[in-house]
Amino acid sequence: MITPLGLHVLVEPLEEASSIVMPEQSKGQAEKGIVLGIGDKVESETLKVGDKVIYRKYSPEEFELDGKPVYLIEESDLMGVCQN
Repeated sequence: MITPLGLHVLVEPLEEASSIVMPEQSKGQAEKGIVLGIGDKVESETLKVGDKVIYRKYSPEEFELDGKPVYLIEESDLMGVCQN
């Protein structure tokens, strides 16, 4: 298991059709994923393990965990928590 430190969040990317509507100039710049872990300095009261989040596509550091890709993302690169 990877434990995120500081302001990092561990996210497993989702492979699904996106229903996110983005402005034309930023299309393709956001991805969805599931939070697997939260660093000890992340101050968000609303973010928790299991949440579905939207993050900047080109920001994460990619690793492999149990044969699947996972991303370490800085809290500032998370754009939102999905409610569905």
